[in-house]
Amino acid sequence: MYGQHLNYEEAKAFAGPTPDTVRAVTSWLNENGIQNIATTGAFSEWLGFSVPVFTANSLFNANYQQFNEIGGPTKLTRTLTYSIPADLQPHINILHPSTDSIRVSKSPKFHTAPIPSTSVGEGRVRPETLWCLQNKCGIPTAGAN
Repeated sequence: MYGQHLNYEEAKAFAGPTPDTVRAVTSWLNENGIQNIATTGAFSEWLGFSVPVFTANSLFNANYQQFNEIGGPTKLTRTLTYSIPADLQPHINILHPSTDSIRVSKSPKFHTAPIPSTSVGEGRVRPETLWCLQNKCGIPTAGAN
């Protein structure tokens, strides 16, 4: 097997999304009023769109906020939790920006806008994400009083 490689089409078939995945996610976004969706990535594996923060909060049951990176040049828009409908979970591997602290160049961005008060639904945060937010962004580990 050494020295055998996939050609572009084989790699795209392996790593790219299925037509059913693109159709399911695009339909859900369209149903929620998001029309300007662009595919990006070497195999068109990313679906990109830009929405106001309050729309992202509603769509993903999240609470996006601005986080300051200690010594960093910019503020990062992130959330500590989010949810995706159960029927879409098999189709979506990652939501960015979300709970990570990674900066992806030319990534979709959520526009800053007034955020109406919303409740944050049940979600999960990986322990390494909490460590990163606490240590890189200066979020205290003690609870609020």
